[in-house]
Amino acid sequence: MVDYRVARRAVATAAVIALIVVLLVLGAGGRHSVPVCAQCACPPPSGCCDPGGGVFCCATGGGGGGGGGGGGSTPQPTPPGGPPPGGTPPPGSTPPPGGTPAPTPRPAPTPTPYHGIPGEYIWINCVPDAACGSGYANYLYYVIPDYYIPILVLKVCAAASACQPATPPPPPPPQTWPCDEPPQVSGGVISQPCEHWPGFFIQAQVVIPPAQARVNPWPRSLNGLRTLFVATAPTRVEQFSDSRAIPCDGIDYNTEYTSDTFTCSNGTQVTEGGRVNWRIGVAWQRWTRDAGAVFGQAPGDEFTWVIPDRAWNGGEKVYTSGPNEPLQYTFETSSWGLPQNGPLWNPECQERDCSCDERVQSYTGMEAYPVRLQTWWWPEWSFNFDQYVCARREWSDCFCRPEGEPVGIPHQSCGNKPPSCTGWWGQVETCQAWRWENKTDATVLGFGCDAPGAVGGWCKYDLRRLGLQPLVGWNGVQTAGANPDGSLCGSYHDYGGIVPVPVIEIQPVKYP
Repeated sequence: MVDYRVARRAVATAAVIALIVVLLVLGAGGRHSVPVCAQCACPPPSGCCDPGGGVFCCATGGGGGGGGGGGGSTPQPTPPGGPPPGGTPPPGSTPPPGGTPAPTPRPAPTPTPYHGIPGEYIWINCVPDAACGSGYANYLYYVIPDYYIPILVLKVCAAASACQPATPPPPPPPQTWPCDEPPQVSGGVISQPCEHWPGFFIQAQVVIPPAQARVNPWPRSLNGLRTLFVATAPTRVEQFSDSRAIPCDGIDYNTEYTSDTFTCSNGTQVTEGGRVNWRIGVAWQRWTRDAGAVFGQAPGDEFTWVIPDRAWNGGEKVYTSGPNEPLQYTFETSSWGLPQNGPLWNPECQERDCSCDERVQSYTGMEAYPVRLQTWWWPEWSFNFDQYVCARREWSDCFCRPEGEPVGIPHQSCGNKPPSCTGWWGQVETCQAWRWENKTDATVLGFGCDAPGAVGGWCKYDLRRLGLQPLVGWNGVQTAGANPDGSLCGSYHDYGGIVPVPVIEIQPVKYP
């Protein structure tokens, strides 16, 4: 058997809750959150509360407060039969004979229902009200649960400062890292993660390439005779992520499509102007003489040679040069006693003519001066994507536009305007075919560049924001032999980041 009283009470309670939500929304006025005092024990006056300032509490007698949200200094409506015993009569009523008795402390009384009707009091705060000088008022409602009928009991003008939202803090400075994520830079490697597109993670990484050094004589030099050094290096290396955000397969760059909507093989649809196959890219650009200062820093030249020598020969020396410019240095002392990190001479070539590679018996084993070659690099970033664009536009037929001349699209007027046309008579350009373009653009998503402008679609990183120098010095180098004119002789090999120079003593020749 269904207890209809229980069911009716549940429906009524749900309706009251829904009504309160509506009242809260109306009170908020779409401008600020609304503090609510729900299920207050009563709305009696209390000297500790100030409804005009947006501070409310429910006193249950004797100014005891509590309950959170009752009207402060506003008198409670007088229930039928007059005020409860011991209470303070509301303003305008006649006090009992003998004056107003002082209230005596006692346990909190049972809340007095409005006009004897069971229900609860609800404050709706900061309701826009033109009748109040502040523009806001706090409303006290008495809600009858069984009938979910709100009764406005009291209105109190509220202070504007209590209702107006606080001034929001200024937004943080805009981030110019790609995808608002800083790169990771360490040991000549830069890695850029990107989670700008929810559900996709793309990341690119690139390493500074080595320079190439050529040395003559090769693979060993002689003390007291000049040693020739020549350097070259790549000017740029770049890498895009293997993974893509918003992938779209089936694209043919050489095809024109007749629809302004393209459907990818995975079902993704792209309209004119849409971009797919997003990849993040990073690059290292080598500093050259024509680059100028990068964020205020410029080295002496493109290549810096650090040549170690014996202390009695002046010690370590530093020289600079440009690409393919020969640098000469004379070692006065052999490399005897130094680490055996240089190429070992092939004794078979003592009696016959050998190529540069044949002269090397092994890549290590010979004591050598560890010459260092340094280049300078800065990192860059960009985005690569495919964009669906209009491939061919044509003029439409002449037509009448009653609204007047169009704005924002290519158009031109037509002659022989018919008398029936009272507006603009002309043609507009319309797209007749579409195609795919692959683009590289660092600023397309609005992140901006650290340095003004993007060269070739790429932006410079300002590594000073990571506590680093804007130019990164790199000692990676590969070494090969050189002919007397400095041209390449043999193959390049990595000797652990140095240019090893074995130097032997000139042996005297004795004649009989």
